[in-house]
Amino acid sequence: MMKRETMTRIIQDHRAELEALCRKYGVVRLELFGSAAREGTGKVPEDLDFLAVFKAPDEPGYANRYFGLQEALANLFGLPVDLVDEGVLKNPYFMAEVDKDRVLLYGA
Repeated sequence: MMKRETMTRIIQDHRAELEALCRKYGVVRLELFGSAAREGTGKVPEDLDFLAVFKAPDEPGYANRYFGLQEALANLFGLPVDLVDEGVLKNPYFMAEVDKDRVLLYGA
């Protein structure tokens, strides 16, 4: 099992792979949020929560890019991944929760 501090280091250790995945799947920005992003929780995350902004989400192939990224992130980190497309969020309460601890991992 991973400790919180280890999770941060693992994400940093995979920075190059994260950037390559973002380029491959047309991601403009990728952020971590939720339990794995909170400092000092001391809890092992059961999953990883990512917030993504995709290039051209209205173009054909969006679903393949979305689910491809989700699967690739799960494979990279060995944990289930919840992937949220920021462009489809409408709930202000959910966004307020995300905003509390979001951490930028990639920005093009």
